[in-house]
Amino acid sequence: MSMQLKRELRAGEVRAILSADGQTCIAIVKRSDGLFWCFEDILIYDKDEDVRYWSAVEGPRSGIYGTIEEAERDAQSSLARDTDSYSSVG
Repeated sequence: MSMQLKRELRAGEVRAILSADGQTCIAIVKRSDGLFWCFEDILIYDKDEDVRYWSAVEGPRSGIYGTIEEAERDAQSSLARDTDSYSSVG
């Protein structure tokens, strides 16, 4: 039985979209101006230490969105291109 490794929430995070394989998470974050942007985290496995941990991909993904729904559609589309599936968390 596999358990999902807990990922630390980002400041302002309102939703997270997880890939079907559980290896990628796109976090939707509310900006101070009320708009939204997305950040990507990937699950890393360190073979030498035999540990898994979430690692943030540097900087926000391209795009600024007027609504959570717009950001979520883009995140889902991006993950679907990579894995053909995703699940919404939060």
